[in-house]
Amino acid sequence: MVSGMEEEFLRHYNQDLFAKTALKVLYDRAQEDGDTFKILFKTRDALITKAPENIVLRNTTEAFLTKLSLHDIREESRKKYTKILSEMDSAEQELKTNTAKKIKSGKTIFIHSFNNQLIAAAEHVSRYKKATLRMIDHHPLKFGKRYYEDLKTRQRKAELFFDLAITKAIEGAALCLLGGDLITEEGNIIVKSGSKTVADTARKNNIPTYVCISSWKYDQKGQTKKHMLSYNNHNEKKGDFYEELPNSKITGIITEHGIFKPKKIIIEIKNFNKHFNH
Repeated sequence: MVSGMEEEFLRHYNQDLFAKTALKVLYDRAQEDGDTFKILFKTRDALITKAPENIVLRNTTEAFLTKLSLHDIREESRKKYTKILSEMDSAEQELKTNTAKKIKSGKTIFIHSFNNQLIAAAEHVSRYKKATLRMIDHHPLKFGKRYYEDLKTRQRKAELFFDLAITKAIEGAALCLLGGDLITEEGNIIVKSGSKTVADTARKNNIPTYVCISSWKYDQKGQTKKHMLSYNNHNEKKGDFYEELPNSKITGIITEHGIFKPKKIIIEIKNFNKHFNH
């Protein structure tokens, strides 16, 4: 049984997992008899209400439902379900490959704002490049400590600092990588708290900073940002878990489509992603 803390961890760490689960629910409902469209849209709304801060869930379910025909809904929904899952998996693979291009063997990489895509990219690189991964213990869910302990168990090069030593942890790194949780309409990134400090410290020390983020996390209608910045975590003041990072504070953004200058990210996403142009 998953504990409350573990469920909270997964909620913030892996948006893709929740989105895929939601897609499976919608797909199963599409195979049922009855007033299918009414059921599908009610189910979609209920899923989003349960996790309003999950932009991947919002985008994938909208892509699934758009232009879905009642005439052959079972077969069409099967094709859409399979295609979206394939696109999500492909995005993670390409994002890992693109991230690897920025990491040089033998260097120390500071990583922050943990999520499944950032860790997947770090894991991909560590298989064939001897980079040292440096991180801080990220409260309240201890993202950094969890990953550090996992790396040490597998005898990978890793260094863990307490949050009060974040400046020291960043200094001496060759590169800073941040996991992104949402791309705003303005091209800024919603990240986990502390990322602004990372970006500012890196800039003072002439250390390049890149955000790793899938284009599925583009908040095309501006509906999700407000939920992320008002989300109440463990009865703390709302907005403490996430913060908005201006694109002017980072060197570049890494997506499945390539590595882009921050101010051009929205144009590039719209150029590549057909599921944003229904």
